[in-house]
Parts: sequence; C-alpha cells; structure tokens
Amino acid sequence: MKKVEITRTRRLPYTGNVGVKIGQEVNCTDIIAEMNYFPAYVKRINVSKKLAIKPSRLEQVSLVEVGDIVSKDAPIAFSSRWGDPRSVNSTENSIVGIISKHLGMIYLRKLTEFNQSPREVFDIKSIMGINDSFAKRSIVVREGQKVTPGQIIAQNIWKDKDMNLQQIETNLFGVVEDISENVIIIKNRLREQSLKAYLCGKVIDIVDNIAVTIKSEGTIINGIFGVGGERSGRIRPVNCSCLGDKHIKDSDQGKILVSRGHLGEKALKKASSVGVAAIVAPSCKLSTIRRHVDKDFVPSITGSEDVQVGIIIINGFLKSVLAEELWDTVSSSDESYASVNGKTHIRAGAIRPELIIFN
Repeated sequence: MKKVEITRTRRLPYTGNVGVKIGQEVNCTDIIAEMNYFPAYVKRINVSKKLAIKPSRLEQVSLVEVGDIVSKDAPIAFSSRWGDPRSVNSTENSIVGIISKHLGMIYLRKLTEFNQSPREVFDIKSIMGINDSFAKRSIVVREGQKVTPGQIIAQNIWKDKDMNLQQIETNLFGVVEDISENVIIIKNRLREQSLKAYLCGKVIDIVDNIAVTIKSEGTIINGIFGVGGERSGRIRPVNCSCLGDKHIKDSDQGKILVSRGHLGEKALKKASSVGVAAIVAPSCKLSTIRRHVDKDFVPSITGSEDVQVGIIIINGFLKSVLAEELWDTVSSSDESYASVNGKTHIRAGAIRPELIIFN
C-alpha cells in the first residue's frame, strides 16, 4: 500500500500549555500539550447591571477576552462615569467563556484542578446520617448521567427534624456508573490531562495554548468497526488463523498487535492483563466485543469506552483473514510506530476507525 501525506490538528478541549515549537519533529507517543485545569460549572456575571451601563457597551468596559484565564477577585470589567469608578471582579479562578453584548453578561467557567481518581463512591445513608427511605429520595442523579465537579448528586432538607439543607457534590468529570442500596459510584471520564502527538512528523502550526498541527507521512488502513479511543505504540504482526491467548506475550505491553486472523475472546482477556494498547484484526464476534466493553457498549457510536485494549476490525464480525496486500504492508512494518483510533460513528457523516503506520 502507498504512503500518503497526513495532516492533523491536535486540539486541547480547553486552554492549556503547548510544549512544542514549529518545525519540531515529534513521535506519535510524545506529549505536545497539557491541561492543568478543567472548566467546571458556569457562573453568569451581569456586568451591565453592576456597572449601570447598556449591554451594548460591554465590550468597551471589558478587561478580558474569551479564553482568558482569570484569578479569583481579578477585575474583569471597569467603568468610570461621572467620576464614579466601578469594577467587576471574578468570583472564582475561571476561564472566560462568553462575553455577551446583547445580555450585558460575562460567562465564567470555574477552573477545577485535574483529578486522576478513577472513581468516587458515596454512601448517601452514611454521609448524611439518614435512614434508607430518606437516602433514596435524596439522590438527584440517575445511572448513566454525566456529571461535572461541583454538581449536586444528593440533597436532603431533613436532619434530626430540623430544616437543614444537606448536599453532596462530586469532584469528577464523570458518569454515574451505578446506584444501588443508596450508594452512588461515579466513574471518571477525563483521566488524561496530556495531549499526545498521535502522528510521527513535524509541527507546522501552533494556535497559542490550544492547538498544534502536525504533518506526517504514513499508510492509513481503515476498518469497519472499532472501540476505544486513540492509542499509539510499536506494531507486532501476528501470523495466525485465529489469535488466541498463546499468541500474547508479556513483552507486548504497550504494543499494537495486528493479527492476520480472527480475534478470539481469550486473546482479548490475556491482552488486557498484559497491557496491550490495541489489537487490529480482520474479524471478531460482536458478542466478544460487547463483553469486552461491558455496560459502556453502544454499537452505533464508539470511541469513548473505558477499555484497556482498543479494537479495530477490518472486515467484519464473521471469521476471516486479512487481504494479502494488507498483510504484506503490516508484516513489513514490524516494530514500526503506529497509531490507532477506534472511534466509529455508524450514521450520516460516518466515522471509521483507523490504523496509521509510520515507517
């Protein structure tokens, strides 16, 4: 297969720190940008009311721009009319989200420190000191719901017969994984604060503090289905008719395995225990993938699953082998760097998973 020119813009979800320069050569596993904070809940500040001005004058009195990071109590707007100076200050360490000249408001997103904890567990009955019935009624989230730091997950207005408001807040950008016996388990869905290059190539453009464009050359192989997000590592081709646990080695930790034959369930379990980054195969049973992903599995939209091993399926779910041309390309790329992305959207504007080989 022919190599092609590849250009990708790597973008942080929010403003952070870019650690590379234009013209710099990068590897696909290199960290090119980082975020130390994540924006949490939104605070609206009615600047026009506080400064007694028309909303249309907001841009004239604003001291900040969209994307600016401001400290708590830092001035964000100032006006001096008729010798009466007035200022409006930030209420939190925040990032400026919107400056609305129509409403006269500045929207600030509170900056929350990066939290790497995989899960939070809240025993509502024990924390609030209430019985099972009150604990059940106090829960205000549901299974599968996404939550952000500072969001209330349970609240109760009764304690020892007094009208005291009790609230429990999460500290994660997470999803409610389970609610049973009045215990809430929240799984972290933002555990990566670093942005990797994904491509092996040269940095050709940088947008300050948020985006890096990389130009590369490689071979792109698209699949029809995948799970897991972006992974990078060295390739190890495995020439077999069916990939089993005997084909997985301890030295495969962090590698991308490309099987010539069908992917079996035992191989997936062994690969997860070893720490394989991803497996690319011509086929795998849908039921095997479903069990591998567990409750996070949504076949029509994938890519955000919390799985140890990413999967890229080239042909389909019925047992098959890789085409000769593909296998020749892969087998000649042993120990080459590669990247995979299991994101799959089966709908209009479809997104297909990919394997990119750099050699």
